[in-house]
Amino acid sequence: DEASLKHLGQWPWSRKIMASLTQSLTDKGAKVIAFDGVFAEVDRTSPQYYLSQLPADVNFPTEALGEEDLDYDAVFARAIKESKIFVTAFTYGQKTVEQRPVDKKRLLARSDVKKIFIENASKFHGVAVNLPDLAKNAAGNGSFMARPDADGVLRRTAMVFSDGKNLYPSYSLEALRVALTSRKGMVYLAETPPDEKTEVDTDYRILLNDKKLKIPVESDGIIHVYYRYFCNAEEAKNSRYKCEKQDYISAYKFLDEAFAEEATSFVKDKIVLIGASAEGLKDLRNTPLRPFRPGVEVHANAIEQILSGQYLLRPDITKGVEATFITIVGLSFIILSAFIGIIISVLLCATLIGIATFGAYFMYVDYGLLLDPVYPSICVMTIFILSTILSHARAEMKRKQIRSAFGMYVASDVMKDLESNPEKLKLGGELRDITVMFTDIRKFTSISEGLDPTELINLMNEFLTAMTDVVMDYKGTVDKYIGDAIMCFWNAPRDMDDHAKQACLAALRMQSRLDPINKRIIEQAKKTGKEPTILRAGIGINTGKCAVGNMGSKQRFAYSAMGDGVNMASRFEGLTKQYGIGILIGEKTYKDVEDFAVLEIDLVRVVGKNAPERIYALFGDDKTASKDEFKKWKSVHEQMLRAYRAQDIKRAIELLSECKTLCDDGAKKLYDVYEERIKGLKKNPKNDNWDGVFVAAVK
Repeated sequence: DEASLKHLGQWPWSRKIMASLTQSLTDKGAKVIAFDGVFAEVDRTSPQYYLSQLPADVNFPTEALGEEDLDYDAVFARAIKESKIFVTAFTYGQKTVEQRPVDKKRLLARSDVKKIFIENASKFHGVAVNLPDLAKNAAGNGSFMARPDADGVLRRTAMVFSDGKNLYPSYSLEALRVALTSRKGMVYLAETPPDEKTEVDTDYRILLNDKKLKIPVESDGIIHVYYRYFCNAEEAKNSRYKCEKQDYISAYKFLDEAFAEEATSFVKDKIVLIGASAEGLKDLRNTPLRPFRPGVEVHANAIEQILSGQYLLRPDITKGVEATFITIVGLSFIILSAFIGIIISVLLCATLIGIATFGAYFMYVDYGLLLDPVYPSICVMTIFILSTILSHARAEMKRKQIRSAFGMYVASDVMKDLESNPEKLKLGGELRDITVMFTDIRKFTSISEGLDPTELINLMNEFLTAMTDVVMDYKGTVDKYIGDAIMCFWNAPRDMDDHAKQACLAALRMQSRLDPINKRIIEQAKKTGKEPTILRAGIGINTGKCAVGNMGSKQRFAYSAMGDGVNMASRFEGLTKQYGIGILIGEKTYKDVEDFAVLEIDLVRVVGKNAPERIYALFGDDKTASKDEFKKWKSVHEQMLRAYRAQDIKRAIELLSECKTLCDDGAKKLYDVYEERIKGLKKNPKNDNWDGVFVAAVK
């Protein structure tokens, strides 16, 4: 680490220092010393190397150095041999170099099993190996090769490697072998016995310690590393690193007697891995828990999980489970796409992805089993998208989009405009200003109770047909029929500059169209001797920004509108009952029809809204508004409202009485409502908290 470089000098250290470190670790009771690196070249700090570089005619006296101090590589080789617990390693190298790592012949397998592992284990060709004397004298020799996943994270490490002809153990496996069975111990590769194999298990085992320790692997010999946080002295003191203990100790402390006691207690009876954590030595790797960790930490985690028997398993059967999941889900989507809507498809897709994710999490936490939720989820999403597209394509082939969607709902000129400009029909909709109308039959429940089903259906058909004709005459779009109610709107899909005016004219026409219907109802009632069921309609109109477009599923959709403007129109329609007014409009609509016969009715706070809304009653068009009697009525009405809101009770009563004599028959109930309110003001005059706003408690 950085501290060791500071005390012992730059890397690489001389092999004499490495020899001293090896001897110190052995003396202090280390069970195994495993070096995570390769001593591939001779030590250039060795006196013998310097002497070999001198000219031939130069005679340098070497008697004072001593024979054993001339060659530091020999000194290190001797220390390794005397230690009997040192494990060397090899790694990837140039393919052009024909050399093989030293094979200690401690990996045994039946011929058929060996053949399978040679074919499937992690392969190497060219390798970088230790100097022959170092590898020969070591108690073990293994590979520390490791390849990260595509995202650069090391999640797996191999226990066995192949050069295409022979098998070699990993660095971690060799460290375990020497620790558990000494340098002469053996490692066995074997199939998992049928009587030991569970439902979710690997096909092979790596056996150690007289076959008592069993490492579950597949034919590739790979284990998935079960990481924990490994920490140095500083990190161990910091709670944010989630350290269980201190795992690192500086190498220089084993060469300084001042730290002898600390060093001994740290390594006694332990497997000691020597690796580089200094940033400049470039042996940093990304792990699932933390980025830029020393590479030796990967091997430490692998060794520790094997000793503790905690494995993350991904047996071959998991790939079959994932493939089966994808196949079943894919076929289900393909079959069901023609019968279910887009919303159900989305919910089903989200549910399946949730099942895959939660299932993988559950199996990991409870059983240490690794199921891949990502690839199946991507497949499910892809199949969902493709099936939705294909379903939509099938639907488009079966019908003409515009005529089937609008032919029975919009006026013929609107229909022609859409056929000429189909791009105006935008799937998913758009935000635009529209004028929305809701109309509803008053006392429909009591009316329906007095009619048999056939009479009721005939009555409703006559009413809805008449109202729909009016909407289409004024270039509106019928959104939907809701029992005895109609929702329609203007300025969509066709652009209209005077949509508010057209909606108001349509509302006035609707009221007049009820007269011939009611006349026929009265005549029919006389013939049957029944009481006539007179139709009265309440109409609410509002203008505002709404989302307008094709809404529903790919298999069945409707051109509709939604938004606050729609909700307010529905509320206004409901308020017509309370005021006894036939047509109520919102303030924005009023601004577009100020020349019509319109009176401000009230300030209302409707259900679901905090801000009060100013509402107006529509009594006629501009011709009605120009009549003297209406002008007089409007003037007195506005004075009455001002007096009422100013809590001028006496003046409000006087004006209210005058309004009753001037008003239209359709406004009688309105003044009855205000008369009741003024009586309430008398009981609590000059209420400072009163703002003149009526709170509508019901929709």
